[in-house]
Parts: sequence; C-alpha cells; structure tokens
Amino acid sequence: MSDAADNSAQMQTLTIKARTLESARGFVTGLAGFKTELDEADDGSYLVQITLGGPDSDIIAVLNALEDYVTNRSQEPAEVGLAGRTYELHPTDPPRITAEAVPA
Repeated sequence: MSDAADNSAQMQTLTIKARTLESARGFVTGLAGFKTELDEADDGSYLVQITLGGPDSDIIAVLNALEDYVTNRSQEPAEVGLAGRTYELHPTDPPRITAEAVPA
C-alpha cells in the first residue's frame, strides 16, 4: 500500500451540527486555525466539517479549540460527530486556582 493510500485511510471528518447560521459561523470563527467547511443540512441546520488526517495531536488540537469555544463563547453545547458516532460537548468549568494549587 502506498503512502497516499495510508494517509487517505486515516482521514476522518469531524462534524459539528449547529442550529443556526449564526451559531455555525461562530464555530468556524472559533476554529479559525483549522480548515473548515460550512454546509446547510437537509433539516435546515448547519454543518461545520473539519477534515482530520494528521497525527492524534491534530485531532486533540481541534477538540481543545472546540472545547475552548464552547466554554468561553458559545451559548449552547456542541453536537459533534466523529467516526460514525455522535457526542455532545458541554461547556466546562475553568480550572480554579486556590491557595493550595499555587506553587511556592
């Protein structure tokens, strides 16, 4: 099998479903460091798609950027599809710095 075939076999698409065009554009802006495509779905929702084909660190970078966007700028959870499965990503609480956590 050639390298090109190996790379295409590893390509995956991460899909984010947004209820409104404004929300979809927000996800595109929040993921500005990645190549995104925006399409309208048959049900009137919008899909933001990101092709993933690099190392696992690339996938983690996309997921971290998405979590950051949902936590800091989005008004709603993100419905994310990857590898035939659907997940819902909710905002997370930022880490709290306490007196015990501060290095001396």
